[in-house]
Amino acid sequence: MKKISYIIIIATALAAGNIFMACQSTPSTPEETAAQAKVDSAKSELKEAQKEATAEEWAAFKIESEEKIRINELSIADFKDRMSTSESQFDALYVEKIDKLEKQNKNLKAKIENYEKRKSNWASFKSEFNHDMEELGKALSDLTVDNKK
Repeated sequence: MKKISYIIIIATALAAGNIFMACQSTPSTPEETAAQAKVDSAKSELKEAQKEATAEEWAAFKIESEEKIRINELSIADFKDRMSTSESQFDALYVEKIDKLEKQNKNLKAKIENYEKRKSNWASFKSEFNHDMEELGKALSDLTVDNKK
């Protein structure tokens, strides 16, 4: 009885081994290997190209961003000018907000200059920069809104 159970265990193990060996892929031809290498190379080149901005794309983005920064600087200067002629009781609060917005605008200007030097991931930089620019624009427009009813 013990011999039969050992034989069954050995036969089952051999059958399982044969099944696993049959499931392995067939060896590829040199042409398939070369084609796969080309595909892998093209994929890596595409990923690198997506990470870095093209020269034209960067130049257009930089010009557009610098223009937005100049507009923000003009708005901030306008707010400061209005604050100097105003006799409002909220001057200190507005001056503090304006200074904070001015600092954010200078930080965005520095981000543009730093990207040009170190060229990090283009997609994430562009997304983050545009988000920060939109937030600053909203903050500038909300500065004059009176939320009291």
